[in-house]
Amino acid sequence: YVGQLRRKSRHKVYIPLAYGPGETAQVDFGEAEVVVEGKQVTAQLFVMWLGYSGAVFVQAYPAASQEVFFAGHVAAFAFFGGVSQEIWYDNLKNAVEKVLKGRGREEQDSFLSFRSHYLFQAEFCNVAAGWEKGGVEGKVGYSRRNWLVGAPPFESWQALNDYLRRQCEEEQKRRLRGRNESIGERLAEERTHLRPLPAHAYACCKTAAVAANGLSLVTFATNRYSVPVGAAHEKLTLRAFPDRIEI
Repeated sequence: YVGQLRRKSRHKVYIPLAYGPGETAQVDFGEAEVVVEGKQVTAQLFVMWLGYSGAVFVQAYPAASQEVFFAGHVAAFAFFGGVSQEIWYDNLKNAVEKVLKGRGREEQDSFLSFRSHYLFQAEFCNVAAGWEKGGVEGKVGYSRRNWLVGAPPFESWQALNDYLRRQCEEEQKRRLRGRNESIGERLAEERTHLRPLPAHAYACCKTAAVAANGLSLVTFATNRYSVPVGAAHEKLTLRAFPDRIEI
């Protein structure tokens, strides 16, 4: 009898999920080996997937910092033409300060500021339960296998992301199993239910107060940047974006 119970406990039951248009999206990071500017690098792939249409957006970055995390969202929102009501995540440090009991989460202040700008609800998977956002996890592997394995070298990160954007657009011609409409046709319907984009995009950067020394140099994140001589000894504001530094 105990043996029968043990065998029965091995069988898990899953419920297939269905989403309304504009209701939910899922976000995840993945990795892929690519050649950029003549060097083989490990690209960090930001992936967003819409639950109703099945549309996907993928961009590659040199790192998975919080600025990149935000910039990936902004690019995805522009690509889809709006913002879903809720977005699902793992318990990643870019968004979660502390995991509380049950489904409670203490979110990063900067993440709260970001999602307040775009007015979406953040939902987080249970700890070590990534399958709860299996839609986007499947797309991470799909995009790596189909678009980046054996891909040609890219002259810049911009060229790589232009290539990935074209693949995402081409993907919209597909018709998923069990559906009568293509991904693109369902996305056109879903766009009418997405939250509109704000008038101005969120500034996806890290801001720091700095001071130029007597050599007109500013130090940030172990690097030194030159500023005009007239700014020597002045207090300055530095903004670090995923692709540039502004002082």
